[in-house]
Amino acid sequence: HLTAELYEIHDRNQFEIYGFYFGPDTQDEMNLRIKAGVDHFHDVRTMSYKDVALLARSLEIDIAVDLGGFTQNSRTEIFAMSAAPIQISYIGYLGTMGANYYDYLMADQTIIPEENQKYYSEKIAYLPSYQVNDSTQSLPETIFTRKDLGLPEAGFVFCCFNNTYKITPTTFDGWGRILEQVDGSVLLIYVDNEQAKINLTKEIALRGIDPSRLVFGKRLPKHEYLARYRVADLFLDTHPYNAGTTSSDALRMGLPVLTCIGNSFASRMAASVINAV
Repeated sequence: HLTAELYEIHDRNQFEIYGFYFGPDTQDEMNLRIKAGVDHFHDVRTMSYKDVALLARSLEIDIAVDLGGFTQNSRTEIFAMSAAPIQISYIGYLGTMGANYYDYLMADQTIIPEENQKYYSEKIAYLPSYQVNDSTQSLPETIFTRKDLGLPEAGFVFCCFNNTYKITPTTFDGWGRILEQVDGSVLLIYVDNEQAKINLTKEIALRGIDPSRLVFGKRLPKHEYLARYRVADLFLDTHPYNAGTTSSDALRMGLPVLTCIGNSFASRMAASVINAV
């Protein structure tokens, strides 16, 4: 969904865009928009890896871009079979593919400084800013009160809406120390399962913090999810697996982001987004 506008604004005097789709056929607004945003749309869900690669070759695709990489339900085998003369990895997987059939990896100078290129099998194609976004996305009209979200009426609100698998013991230690230093503050975090909620409640208590200062937020529809950022005062990032989309969402809603930059691709994502502002 981050890339929807990207297809729409390509210069059609220089590019002809083909979309090869193997995700769920949701027929929602975004799915239909992406279909309309490309020149040619191919539903390849029922096709084999080989047949998709052969289709791309028959269409004389010049550049194939993998938006999945080593992520769930991706189809890197298509690229292993050389779908196009030039093959690029972008946005889906945060690191090198480590394979000689990917020619380029798209990044920016924050995510991959020139001295770190030696750790990547691909040549690095530098963009002014790595993460694509959708400038047509409107701000939500929804306004939440603190009470709506289970927050106290007073006190500083920290938040983190990253997936819980990004929360390491070291990150949580840091959050605990921050809460200790800021009297009356609370931390609003997104939790997608009950076991994570139980574990984090236990861990905050072990660090000597009243568990009531940890407030859990559930999954919300997109416009409500964005509106929730307005009640917070500062977004606390995770390390070493940074916020990506959540950091740009926070900044879009006017919420500052505090991150700690590392050495890996994933640990430099939020810094890249911040530097783009």
